[in-house]
Parts: sequence; structure tokens; C-alpha cells
Amino acid sequence: MGKTHIGARLLRLLRASGTLCAGMKPICCGDRRDAEMLLAAGGDGLTIDDVNSVWLKTPAAPIVGSLMEKAPIDVEKILAGFQTLQRRVEHVIVEGADSLGLLRERFGRGDEAASPGGRTESGWVVLITRP
Repeated sequence: MGKTHIGARLLRLLRASGTLCAGMKPICCGDRRDAEMLLAAGGDGLTIDDVNSVWLKTPAAPIVGSLMEKAPIDVEKILAGFQTLQRRVEHVIVEGADSLGLLRERFGRGDEAASPGGRTESGWVVLITRP
């Protein structure tokens, strides 16, 4: 079972318990199916752009897609999207191969959001990544 399926399952369990939650797929490459799955499983009132901040059309690793499309990955946009989700829901589940590194890089100044399962003021953050 893949990261997206696990994230969607966690979101459905949270929603079933009455918890406000959202999934986030910071970067999609090729299609947006993963983000669409997280959107469907997460909170109401969100859009695909709330769940997926950066969409590269090239079906390749983000760095390759970014280079091919001459479109730098806007880390600030991703972080702003993450922070917006944190304000709107109790729990955010972030899924992606590099999500942990991206958030650690920015929130590594002592913010617990950098830790898998870290507790923040707005709730739990679960990061689903692959090694």
C-alpha cells in the first residue's frame, strides 16, 4: 500500500471521529491524482490548490520536472499553503517523498512540525515519506 493510500485512510479515520483534517501533497508531477485522493478523503471546503501547492506537468521527479519546465519550485508557496491548512483544520497529513526534508528545512528552528507526529499549536502533523 502506498503513501497516498495510507494518508487517505488516516484522513478518513480522522473525519469519521469528527476531527477537522486535511491532506497535503506539496508537489505533484504529471497528474494530480494523489492530491485529488487526499482532497476527497480530507476536510470539506478545500480546493485542489489548497492540497497541492506546486503542480509540475512533467511526470518525473520534482527536480527534473522543475528543470525541464524552467519552473523553480516555490518553497515559500508550499510553506504558506501548509500554514494555511494548519489554521483551517486540527490535523494535517503531508504526503510526499521529500515533504519531511522540505518542512524540516523551514521549520527546523525548533518547530515540532518538523518531526513526524509532531504536535503544533493547531494539532498533530503526520508526515508520510519514503526513506
